[in-house]
Amino acid sequence: GRQWYDLRGNREKGAELNSQASELLSAYLCHSEDQLASVTKTLGWLSTENQQLTDKDACLSTFPAFSRSNVHILIGGLLKGLEGAVRQKLEEELSDKQQLELWSALTQGLESLVTVVKANDSKPNLRAFMKGCTVILRLFLSHGMSTCTFMFKHEPATVSQILKKLQVTTRYIQTICNFVKVSKDTGLTQFLPPIRAVLETILLRVKSIIVINNCTDAFFMGSMKNRDLKGQEIQSQETQPEEEDESLQNGSGSEAENEDGDDENAANETDNDEETGESVSILY
Repeated sequence: GRQWYDLRGNREKGAELNSQASELLSAYLCHSEDQLASVTKTLGWLSTENQQLTDKDACLSTFPAFSRSNVHILIGGLLKGLEGAVRQKLEEELSDKQQLELWSALTQGLESLVTVVKANDSKPNLRAFMKGCTVILRLFLSHGMSTCTFMFKHEPATVSQILKKLQVTTRYIQTICNFVKVSKDTGLTQFLPPIRAVLETILLRVKSIIVINNCTDAFFMGSMKNRDLKGQEIQSQETQPEEEDESLQNGSGSEAENEDGDDENAANETDNDEETGESVSILY
């Protein structure tokens, strides 16, 4: 990987390098003319360049300050940048349609980040992801969910797509929760109570959308099998169906099957779901 030096010619590494890289990323994102566009662009190339991190010394081509050993700094910084970009947009006078576009961009950004974390699921990366997602999902609950509720009658396809994209993130978060529950990792355990509270609230709000718009024919309830980070079913859960996570499933027939296929990057359990006829589309 690329080496970095200070003005005296001393090599920077470890915590010092990570601090400098974090400040550089924050400055780039915060001072961009369009912060949301910068975050989106970064997430776009990161999904591709992430494949370059094959060993601990490999670094990203576009942001060579980040390697496999400190990509968690980039993950955390991008989540903060995404949050800041959305808050910045919310200060503007946006139309209802523009607000939907904003939440669509946010959920798309989270979906891209899930792909990155799944490919590099080290504990530091998982911690950065869980910490940042808790804040962002709370922001979505505070502002985005009300927009989705109001606009469902006018833009049902767009709102459904936003919730479907959001499901990619919430589904992977649940997979991480399963991993933490089994591994009892102390560094990740602290994130479980707040993130689970957020996921439960999201589920209730989506149910509210169903009731308010009287669209029970478009959604139905189901359960998701608990799996670890590698997609393997956690055997202890098979005899405890009452502990299975409640899920919200969208549609039926070929449409739902197609949506399930599209969610292959969201969780590794999709193949099994198709075999059992469970086509999960919105899952929390």
